[in-house]
Amino acid sequence: LRVCVMLAELTPHNKWRREKRALLIHCLGTEGQRIYSALPLATDDYEGSVKALETYFHPKVNVVAERYRFRQRAQAVGESTDHYVAALRELVKQCKFGAMENEMLRDQLVEKTNNARIRERLLMEEDLTLDRALEIARLPTDCLDSRTTLEIVPENLPDGLQSNPSFNNWSFPFRT
Repeated sequence: LRVCVMLAELTPHNKWRREKRALLIHCLGTEGQRIYSALPLATDDYEGSVKALETYFHPKVNVVAERYRFRQRAQAVGESTDHYVAALRELVKQCKFGAMENEMLRDQLVEKTNNARIRERLLMEEDLTLDRALEIARLPTDCLDSRTTLEIVPENLPDGLQSNPSFNNWSFPFRT
């Protein structure tokens, strides 16, 4: 449509000026014409028609409402971290956070992840960036606990070692 309008404006004396609106309406198709006929038009010219259509198809964003939607989005049970962050990235587009966008994504991941172990690990990290938060959140949950120790099962102990329950540690038996 814009190419047709541009070509029409190149004709001598703007001969097509009055036909631009008709061409616009024709190019909208049946559904677009139905929408166009219901729009309140300030003027009947081409520019007024384009402005009315742009207002309809690109409404003003309510930033407060969009930020509310963003902050309410929590990770669903069974939803992967990548899928969750992709959904957050879609929501954050309308929030107008500017340079703070990655920080807001990181904070939302920390607050609304469905895994308490991941949240705990993210909160322990100093100078956490979004990229680092994603690395941690993608780790298998078995790898998240930095305090993981090897569990010693008494029946797997070598001969001569036994558990001393009174001291809650392992000791060698003394032979007399």
